[in-house]
Amino acid sequence: MLRPGTPGRHPLIVFCHGYDSTPLPYLHMLTHWAAAGFVVAAPYFPLTRTGAGRWLDENDVAKQPGDVSVVLTTVEGRFRSEIDPGNVIVAGHSDGGSTAFAAAFADRVRDRRITVAMVFSGDRWPGLGRFSAPRRRLPMLLVQSDRDESNSLQAAAEVWGIARRPKIYLHLHGAHHLPPFSSACPWRPIVEAVTTDFLRAWTAQTASGRNALLRALDADGSQTPLSHVTDNR
Repeated sequence: MLRPGTPGRHPLIVFCHGYDSTPLPYLHMLTHWAAAGFVVAAPYFPLTRTGAGRWLDENDVAKQPGDVSVVLTTVEGRFRSEIDPGNVIVAGHSDGGSTAFAAAFADRVRDRRITVAMVFSGDRWPGLGRFSAPRRRLPMLLVQSDRDESNSLQAAAEVWGIARRPKIYLHLHGAHHLPPFSSACPWRPIVEAVTTDFLRAWTAQTASGRNALLRALDADGSQTPLSHVTDNR
């Protein structure tokens, strides 16, 4: 778990890694969020992590929203003095993005403690029943690369269509599946800046602070050769 260097209660991010991976490839991004004032919990999923060997099983993604809930309960219990229970974010990439989306939007497995979702190259995982936006406001940031060899633009469009406002879509031009979230490439600073601005905006305590941060989000994500933002606030 990564913690900010400042005292007090902080928003909690539970980050979900992709299939046959671990949190380690994403460490630069996770550390960036912690430095920005967020507690980051990044579990290793038991059957989809690198090193699971003969037990490696992508079908276990359907059970991972339940794992997210267990992590939330554990972190909130053990680190109660450090966590703001009113600001709980779920985020994930690839199959972890599908996990994050299900934990927030799948009727059967959603965790109502989640207040913000970030879905990176994720889709609507089959076998989890109906997906719908909750009646309460649940802001979502969707990030998708247009040369993603693992997750299609159509899958991202389905995720986008299920979520209600406020929602923001960061489209990465010319990027592939993993590098924008892990490698030292031109897209990673954009992803880190936009995600951090989004997180700050939707955990801000005042309207003026939120508006200022959303202006920063526009500046980071709009009008660049590498990306553009679709804003449906």
